[in-house]
Amino acid sequence: MIDNILYTLLTFLILLLVVSLYFLLKMRIKAPKIESMIDLPPLPVDSEISEEISTEPISTKTFCVNHQEIESESSCQVCYNNLCHQCIHAIGSIHFCSTHLDLFRKEKWTVFLILKTSPQNPELGVFAFDLKKSIWENHQIPIYVETGYEINVDQDRVDTILSFYTLEIHLDYIKNTFREREFISSP
Repeated sequence: MIDNILYTLLTFLILLLVVSLYFLLKMRIKAPKIESMIDLPPLPVDSEISEEISTEPISTKTFCVNHQEIESESSCQVCYNNLCHQCIHAIGSIHFCSTHLDLFRKEKWTVFLILKTSPQNPELGVFAFDLKKSIWENHQIPIYVETGYEINVDQDRVDTILSFYTLEIHLDYIKNTFREREFISSP
């Protein structure tokens, strides 16, 4: 189970790193010159910091939707609810809440999109995930994603393969929605 969590976390971090690198390279951000840093005003000393501004670090912890006192370890692939180790139901590297685990097991799911992203086009996967999340938030239509990797030795890179699944009863709507955003070619 911990392996699945680490695998999911590593997958997310790799995707985040690739997307960040892409945007940094695209914008060609350059470090400021040392000379321009000299003109900056000095940082305030502790006595000058307003009491209204908190100097406490911001917590990045998330807590389980079912057990608010327990830190979450993952989230459901479908509804994005944060889950603790007691509430996570893993099928391979995919995590579900108990509601969506039942749905996963009982219903017929169909792959509707397979995306291949690389370090040269990572934003495609990000946009597809954003659309997936928007569909859930606005229409409560479940979609889950299986992630795989392909080593491309000729081009010295690792490609990410994203397979998007939805329930067969929603297939036409989902295909049309992704087609409108040009993820799927028109027939």
